[in-house]
Amino acid sequence: MSYQSRLAHRMRRVATSQFRSSLTVSAFCRKHRIPVSTFWNWRKRLKAENFIIPPQEPAAAPQFVRLVPESQPALCREGCSLDFPDGRVLRFPADYPVSNLLLILKSGTL
Repeated sequence: MSYQSRLAHRMRRVATSQFRSSLTVSAFCRKHRIPVSTFWNWRKRLKAENFIIPPQEPAAAPQFVRLVPESQPALCREGCSLDFPDGRVLRFPADYPVSNLLLILKSGTL
């Protein structure tokens, strides 16, 4: 595989990773030690090639949680959080109504 084809493959992989991450371009480049100007140059080249980022596989439904009913004392005084397997974190105040939390979780909009 030639240098140019390896570089093109890496450009596609990096652009896809950044798109799928929740990071800004600056944060992503800092994390992966890529100069921001290089990243934008790659994106410009990919756009000229009409490169389309492939769709991400849907994440499996999170397997976690037993909610504490409102009638029981709060287990977290300062605030609570739910940590999802894919790294997302949902933070909410300790006095947040469980019924609202259930609506958010059932809606699947996270």
